Amino acid sequence: MSVTVTDNLTVQCASRRGRSVRYGSGLSSDSLSLSLSRKNKENISADWNDSFLDQRSVPIIGAPILPVPSVFELHRCVLPSPFSHLPALFRYMESAGGLSLYPLHRCKTIHLVRHAQAVHNVAMEKDRSLLQSYDYFDARLSDLGWQQVDNLGKHVRSCGISKTIELVIVSPLLRTMQTAVGAFGGDEYKDGTNVPPLMVANAGGSNHPAISSLNCPPFLAVELCRERLGVNPCDKRRSISEYRSLFPAIDFSVIEHDDDILWTPDTRESNDQIVERGLKFLDWLWTRKETEIAIVTHSAFLFELLKCFGNDCHPSIKSEISKFFTNCELRSMVIVDKSMKGSDPSRTNYPGKIPQGLDLPSDAATEKHPEKGATDSVIIAGAMGTEATETPNTVDQLLENDEISPIEEVRLTVSTTDDVSQPVWTFRMWSLGLLSCCAMSFVNQFFSYRKEPLVITQITVLVASLPIGRFMASVLPTRKFRIPGFGSKEFSFNPGPFNMKEHVLISIFANAGSAFGSGSAYAVGIVTIIKVFYWRSISFFASWLLVITTQVLGYGWAGLLRKYVVEPAHMWWPNTLVQISLFRTLHEAEEEGEKRMTRVKFFIIALAGSFTWYMFPGYIFQTLQSISWVCWAFPHSVTAHQIGSGFSGLGFGAFSLDWSTVASFLGSPLISPFFAIVNIFVGYVALIYVVMPIAYWGFNVFNAKTFPIFSADLFTSDGQVYNITSIVNDRFELNQQAYGQVGRVSLSSFFAITYGFGFAAIVATLTHVALFHGREIVQKFRASSKGREDIHTRLMRSYRDIPAWWFHILLFVAIAASLALCIFLKKEVQLPWWGLLFAAALAFIFTLPISIITATTNQTPGLNIITEYLMGIILPGRPIANVCFKTYGYISMAQAVSFLSDFKLGHYMKIPPRSMFLVQLIGTIIAGTVNISIAWWLLSTVDNICHQSASSNSPWTCPSDRVFFDASVIWGLVGPKRIFGFQGNYPTLNWFFLGGFLGPVLVYVLHRFFPNQTWIPLINLPVLFGATAYMPPATPVNYNSWLLVGTIFNYFVFRYRKRWWQRYNYILSAALDAGVAFMAVLIHFTLGVRNVHMNWWGSNPVDTDHCLLASCPTAKGVVVDGCPVF
Repeated sequence: MSVTVTDNLTVQCASRRGRSVRYGSGLSSDSLSLSLSRKNKENISADWNDSFLDQRSVPIIGAPILPVPSVFELHRCVLPSPFSHLPALFRYMESAGGLSLYPLHRCKTIHLVRHAQAVHNVAMEKDRSLLQSYDYFDARLSDLGWQQVDNLGKHVRSCGISKTIELVIVSPLLRTMQTAVGAFGGDEYKDGTNVPPLMVANAGGSNHPAISSLNCPPFLAVELCRERLGVNPCDKRRSISEYRSLFPAIDFSVIEHDDDILWTPDTRESNDQIVERGLKFLDWLWTRKETEIAIVTHSAFLFELLKCFGNDCHPSIKSEISKFFTNCELRSMVIVDKSMKGSDPSRTNYPGKIPQGLDLPSDAATEKHPEKGATDSVIIAGAMGTEATETPNTVDQLLENDEISPIEEVRLTVSTTDDVSQPVWTFRMWSLGLLSCCAMSFVNQFFSYRKEPLVITQITVLVASLPIGRFMASVLPTRKFRIPGFGSKEFSFNPGPFNMKEHVLISIFANAGSAFGSGSAYAVGIVTIIKVFYWRSISFFASWLLVITTQVLGYGWAGLLRKYVVEPAHMWWPNTLVQISLFRTLHEAEEEGEKRMTRVKFFIIALAGSFTWYMFPGYIFQTLQSISWVCWAFPHSVTAHQIGSGFSGLGFGAFSLDWSTVASFLGSPLISPFFAIVNIFVGYVALIYVVMPIAYWGFNVFNAKTFPIFSADLFTSDGQVYNITSIVNDRFELNQQAYGQVGRVSLSSFFAITYGFGFAAIVATLTHVALFHGREIVQKFRASSKGREDIHTRLMRSYRDIPAWWFHILLFVAIAASLALCIFLKKEVQLPWWGLLFAAALAFIFTLPISIITATTNQTPGLNIITEYLMGIILPGRPIANVCFKTYGYISMAQAVSFLSDFKLGHYMKIPPRSMFLVQLIGTIIAGTVNISIAWWLLSTVDNICHQSASSNSPWTCPSDRVFFDASVIWGLVGPKRIFGFQGNYPTLNWFFLGGFLGPVLVYVLHRFFPNQTWIPLINLPVLFGATAYMPPATPVNYNSWLLVGTIFNYFVFRYRKRWWQRYNYILSAALDAGVAFMAVLIHFTLGVRNVHMNWWGSNPVDTDHCLLASCPTAKGVVVDGCPVF
């Protein structure tokens, strides 16, 4: 250890950062070397071993550059020759910098502790505005908080701190006193003890036994160390009289007023006021005789006070002093008295005679340290921290409060560092990005018309592009070229190793190529139904303009919303974490000495397993897609098939061993937070296993038994499939006379009820966001420029942001092009100009609330129902106008949400925003162009494409486009008035709109009345009502398997094997996706193109789950081919 004297003569010793802190053990057997350097390079050194040191030791203060033992006591050392003339050396070397010395008796050791997790900490993770709710008045500890307290108590007892602490000072609030008595108090209180307990049983609703005041230091409540005062009721204390009844052995004598006169409801204490109060607290601390004190207080108080100190220290020490405290963190520090206000040397309690000389203040020391004001009376010399929680989080102990991510999954997954030198605008990125975008859009559009549509997502490109990128980095020339017109700027085909940021931008190109996971641009479906199903014409230019404008329109306003749903830490977008985990797995080196399987090896094994296994459910043994064992047990029972079929019934007991079935509609269950899974489970079970049995077998709602129990087809009143072409006239409108002859359109009861739940979901979205997020949104609008930032937002400040006028121009151009389409090519799209503006306004209004829901729950409610409904009422009988309105209103919003999701990925991965925006925009335009071009080519060259008259062996059946066509009939051609109005069979479904409005209100009221029930605010009714939004075409087996897998991994594994979950969960999700995608491509190109199929019991394309009778009606007298007549 090198010691150099500076002007302040302050002792600063250190232990390695992160080392476990041990008290009362003295130095280890390792020797300690002291080296003093003269300006003339003369060195004097000696070895001090532990025989010179007293066994009661003072904790060393943290500086990671010094590998010395963690405890050190200087003033008991005997200085052998030639150290007898050290004072002269000190005076000679005062300007040398580095470490310095200070008398021990002018120091106090303080153990600072932030309270454990309280219920208001849990609430603020969901909605920070809840801090202003009186539901959290004087918040108590949560269950996890008490676990943290127990861990801290074990720590202080095992390392000896509890035996050396002379006093515990505590802020007079419930959560701090519960933390203090639990960590530093005695054992469990026994009835009949003749001393009062520190805490009575169940104090403050804690459900915790009483704590004894025996064998522990005294406790003193002091108001100077309270949390930031004002506004938030969680920081308002109860009366001292009430506290004395709850904590009988705590001394409240220094608190003057029984009631809380410091807290005010309208004024929040400023940072400067906290600092002023904190410095008064430290000055008061010097009036105490105790030299080792524990202080249990609050985060804002500690952070604002401590960041004032350590400015003359090394930045690492400054960081150790001032970094933000996590819940129940203990950090030990030494404060030294520079103003001669410290205790008298005679009060030191070390045994034996105190050595004279260095330890006692000298005249020179007095001259060096004249009396100063209160502000300068003490300095904090250094800090050493140790976590009290079971699993310390050293990565995110950051410099500032707002730099800590409140989301645990983000802390476990996303890196908090950035390398701004990594090139992103490279030849490799452009070549691989453009190639992947074109290839993805081609393949996805090509397969979208086939009987087994395949959507290849960006995960496939993400995995495949890595070896190609690294190969290009190894073979491309590294020569640099001067760029004409750009001054001294140079360009190279190979600027260095293939880096993660290039890889991210390539995946963004690929994501645009897959239409953000949808496969192809949504508007291509409009072109398809016009040309194929309605036999009308539309020009290629109008088709291209329709596709491009609907894809990019939402980007304009989405860019302006980034600061509300991208930058805030609580908007964490769970779906992005899978990709981040995979990127880091592929690019970051494993930790040295790690005994676990590496993430790369795990990914390769899981990928190979997924790839190999999918050959069975995807081709050889397709029954594995839905194991409907109830049908197998009762092969001739219609009711059993209706109950047990995973594809055509209620799916009771049905499950899948096919990953594509598990993740096909709801996405990977491994990335959805558990509370979202619970909401979907409740909504799904309520509809499928409560509502449907009652509606079908109990009350025969909507003539349920006349139709299949689970179907999306349109029917006549006698249970036959409706002939749509018979009711369309030559003017592309509804033939009302023919419609009157055929009769009203009927739906299966399940299909009808899902529409009702869809009505409720869209209204509940607005109500839920207004009640639970409204205040936060308003605050962000008012103070977005002053909002607090997490570490990722701060790191992104290193890059130039996107000017707002870029988005203004994009929005103007998109709207202008869309208006031109609707005005000059109106005959081809039917949509009037005002309909376009209405659709755009609707999409804009819903983008923010739906982005919030997606960013927090990983579920995205759609606008397809509400847009179809509105235009169906306004312009009935015009199917193309209806689908165009839906596309501009729904898809513009969905594209905006996807745009923001990708921006959050770039935010986490530290991608320059301008690069991110240009790649998204260019990729979207290219992908849309390829989509419509391939669709135009196939629709013009493939005979009978999408037609029912095509050969039964034809792969070109267009299942998704047929559903799209049916929707255009329901909402556009026939219209909602003839289906959901009094002219139709389902007017009662409109009451679901009212239910969607009142539902969140009820949840909010319950939350206000029962604030301690933390599960109530987790009820997300938009997610619950929208749980079955994908049904149909999603089926019960999709939901059963998704819920089962999601619960296993995001509840049991996350709770009981968190280390495994942190390391492998998202890697497994990506590997399963990639393996299925690779094998699906292989099957399609090797077997599917040639129409080579297996036909045996385990792979029957007509009856995959062996439940043929599930689609049969059970009403008396209804005759359907292949079904028994009742």
